[in-house]
Amino acid sequence: MVHADDMDGEMSVILHAKGNVVATRDDQRVESDWLDYYQTKNRVKAGDRFRMTRGGDVITGTTLDYNVDTYSGTGMDPVFSMARQNQTAVKPAPGAPPAKPVTLRGDGSQVDFQGQNQYRVYGSRMTTCDPGDEAWYLKSSRTDLDYNSGVGVAHNAWMQFYGVPILYSPWLDFPLNSNRKSGFLMPTFKTGSSGTEFSLPYYWNIAPNYDATITPHINVKHGNMLAGEFRYLQPDYSGRIYTEQLPKDKLTGESRYAWSASHSQNFGHGLSFGMDFNQVSDNNYFTDFGDQVAIASNVNLNREAWLNYALGWQGGGGNVTLRAQRYQNLTINPVPGDIPYAKMPQLTFNANQSLPSGFSANLISDLTRFDHPSLQNAERLVLYPSVSWNFDRSWGFLRPKLGSTTPTTTWTPSKAVQAMSRPARCRSSAPMPACISTATPSSWDETT
Repeated sequence: MVHADDMDGEMSVILHAKGNVVATRDDQRVESDWLDYYQTKNRVKAGDRFRMTRGGDVITGTTLDYNVDTYSGTGMDPVFSMARQNQTAVKPAPGAPPAKPVTLRGDGSQVDFQGQNQYRVYGSRMTTCDPGDEAWYLKSSRTDLDYNSGVGVAHNAWMQFYGVPILYSPWLDFPLNSNRKSGFLMPTFKTGSSGTEFSLPYYWNIAPNYDATITPHINVKHGNMLAGEFRYLQPDYSGRIYTEQLPKDKLTGESRYAWSASHSQNFGHGLSFGMDFNQVSDNNYFTDFGDQVAIASNVNLNREAWLNYALGWQGGGGNVTLRAQRYQNLTINPVPGDIPYAKMPQLTFNANQSLPSGFSANLISDLTRFDHPSLQNAERLVLYPSVSWNFDRSWGFLRPKLGSTTPTTTWTPSKAVQAMSRPARCRSSAPMPACISTATPSSWDETT
């Protein structure tokens, strides 16, 4: 169907339309200054400007030669915005909102329409940034967009960041949707006191719920390192494993490594489990291989595991958590105060119960054994029962609360302190002066 200010032509052969032309067929719409419609071939020629919409795609340009039956043709000087959801997009889970289509914006010298879901753009420049934001874009001599397979391929491509070329590739493919896709990620190059380093990550999309990233690092100062990350996700559990491995440091001759693992799992019926483990080969690891943020935030590497049980009853509920936690301290030449206490273990129980007239009873309890390699150890019990009242009205609220805390701490000597308190033993073939040992208090128990 064609609408225009002025139309003439030859019946069933050709239609000439001029002025505010609008031609539509199915999901295809062409707007232009003038349009010639060859009826026997279902072919459209349009200019001096045109605007075409196909599904969620919008293409504007100067001239158009297009076959509406085969969805094929050519447009000159195109400016485009592709926002269609392609055939290979992963369907959302039941009840989840539909995935937002990835919008690809750009321009070029020519666009070839190669079917209902394929484009070829020459002299292209494109980005997925929002309009007005061109932080990055991909510039190439030719780009093929195939929305049947969900893949775009750029030839002789330059990746540019704020107009500065940062990566060249003779051939580069990329996803046209929000689906994950295996392939190389953005490389990094850095130089500093730790040496010059280049890394090129490879992302492996193993399955919808499993993926991995493998990153070789070329470090001029320390040697070649390999890093790897594996992530997994299931309905009842999820986790991540990460490692960095340097078999032999050029400077120290030693093996350097880092490990990080986390896991959380729901066993059902209120029972859940989690763990977080981190370890590096030496205290200088982040100084040599991390940035300033990593150095500052990784003084104490967390290592903990916990088991939680949540239960409910009429008008209330509670949960019990058993936790064990230690740290790897990375302080150079630490003093005892630099090393945090370990919780070996910690047992908490929290509960609440609704009472009549807006009252409620609550209990917070914590029993922890604090362990330290060189300072005194301690066992601490904290009980905090309380009663609260909620008085809520449209004009305001009142929530008084009455509670009592009864902390009890018992101190005991650590193994290091106990070793210092034992009489020292001397062995010699010649007479020696009496050995001197450090005295300790007769009692280490203190109740507060």
